[in-house]
Order: sequence, then structure tokens, then C-alpha cells
Amino acid sequence: MKRLKSLAAIAMAIALSGCATYTYNGETFNSTADAYASQENLMQNYLSNLEPLTSPLSDKKLVVGIPTSERLMDTVTGGDATSRKYLVNIFEKEYMLFYRAAKKRNIYSQIELLRTDGGDLVPADNKDLFYLKITSNNKGAQWYLSSVESGKQVASIDLGLEEYSDKAISMINQIEAFAIKNSQ
Repeated sequence: MKRLKSLAAIAMAIALSGCATYTYNGETFNSTADAYASQENLMQNYLSNLEPLTSPLSDKKLVVGIPTSERLMDTVTGGDATSRKYLVNIFEKEYMLFYRAAKKRNIYSQIELLRTDGGDLVPADNKDLFYLKITSNNKGAQWYLSSVESGKQVASIDLGLEEYSDKAISMINQIEAFAIKNSQ
């Protein structure tokens, strides 16, 4: 009887392992590949509708600092390794959208991507920063805009907006306002 219960438990675990679902943007998918494809489609649609400025708002370089996948993994708790990896991949691609959008929008004369350890970055006279800092206890993260002229300022994703493209537009608008402020 014990052996039968053990076999039943193993069979149940195997059956359930094939039923994992993944959620993105309110939709449920049966595989990570389908969820990632949906995410990429939404992002491509957003980028294709983003109009570049005729000339940059700043002659400086903007460095976009995004923590490495390994560092982002430190902030994800709970769930199994597959679920945590899925979340990190989703977050990372969303964060990369800010870089891609700022570059396409032509806000700064140059835009560079920098993979970081999640700590503070230091601006220079010819370089403004937009970066994600992870708290020392790994329980949170905050976006910052930083320049020599203005110092470090909080940049926030507007969580009241339902569509991710609207959240991206909100963040890009903050970067544009920062570029204008620091180029005067």
C-alpha cells in the first residue's frame, strides 16, 4: 500500500509538472515561449508606433543601467527556480524596452546600455544616467535619473496605468523632461 501511494504521488507530480502556466499582461500561456512571444509582440508594437524626434534634446550621452540577470535574480523570492527565472526574463525584457525606446526616440545624441551590479552610478559632465538600483537587502528596486547639474532624482513607473506601453511612454516622458532640464 505504501508503495502504491508513493507511485501515485510520483505520477501526480509528473502530471502536474506538465500543467504549468505563465501569465503576462493579464493573459495565461502554457509555455514560457508563448508568454515571451506575446511580450515581444507588445513591445514591437509599442516601438513601431514610437516616433523619433527630429533632433536629440541633449548633446550628452545617456547611459541606461540595467542590473545583470544574476543580480535581478537576487530580488525574486518564492516559487521554484523555473518561475523565478521566468519573472527575471520578463522584468529584464521590460527594462530593456526603456533602453530601446529612449534610443529610438532619439532623446540624447548617444545612448549606451550598461549592465550593472544594481548599485549607484556616477554621472559626468557629458553623461546623464537612467538606471535601476537594487536595495542592499534585495527587497526592492528604484529607477533614477542622474546628472551633474540636477543630481539624482527618482523616476517612477506609473503603476496606475494598465497598459505596459502606457507605462513605457510615461517613463520615456520623464527621460525627455530630464534631458530638456539638463541641457538648458
